Amino acid sequence: MNHIKYNQAGKIITITIDRPGKMNALNPEAMKELARCWEIFQSDDAAWVAVLSSTGERAFCVGMDLGAGETEKESMYDLTLGVSPKTHRVNKPVVCAIKGYCLGLGWWLAMECDFRVASSDARMGIPENRLNICPIFSGLTAQHVPPGIALELLLACNHLEAKRAYELGFLNRLVDPQEVEREAAGLAEKICQNAPVSVRKTKELFYESLEMSRSQSLTMARLIYEDLEKMEDTVEGRQAFREKRAPQWKGK
Repeated sequence: MNHIKYNQAGKIITITIDRPGKMNALNPEAMKELARCWEIFQSDDAAWVAVLSSTGERAFCVGMDLGAGETEKESMYDLTLGVSPKTHRVNKPVVCAIKGYCLGLGWWLAMECDFRVASSDARMGIPENRLNICPIFSGLTAQHVPPGIALELLLACNHLEAKRAYELGFLNRLVDPQEVEREAAGLAEKICQNAPVSVRKTKELFYESLEMSRSQSLTMARLIYEDLEKMEDTVEGRQAFREKRAPQWKGK
């Protein structure tokens, strides 16, 4: 791949947007490469958690590369949709490491990850309406920040500073710029200490329940609970707890 790096260290995958000369703006080729990375990650049983990062200090991603020209063969709607891990039904945790500007498509990427670690100087925004573009994720933004803040981002196109984004709960961690990757990796490692199958099932239950009634969520939870009870990892987890040692997860 020319624009996206995919690296594995143990159970953790690092996916890196590598277009620093363009402030990590995504052209159609980069968007397709990123979509492919999510497919690879989801299909690899040895990969438990992913960290989405970028090259350089100026920007995580400033959105779509408008200098790349129009594409006649592919829908930009479909390409934009494809960069999200949720589009590919990734049921494993994804941590987003944000430095510098996180705009437009960059916001969409951060929003679609499960955790967000950002540098204290990060700035976030959704500038699409300056270009007569309605962001495809407009209706989902209020799931992450209050409606008034969401509308200011979308309609006034004002930036949201990292400190304010942290106060609103959009960011999980706010750290010095040089600590972003380390903090994101530390969170990924912490997740990897837990049982991989139950982590994935819990993530599925969490997101599915956003569109369910209480009774539907509890019904789904019961089915998951009963399936997990039959696993070797459940026996191992309880045995490790009794023996005061770290469990050896097998994913079965």
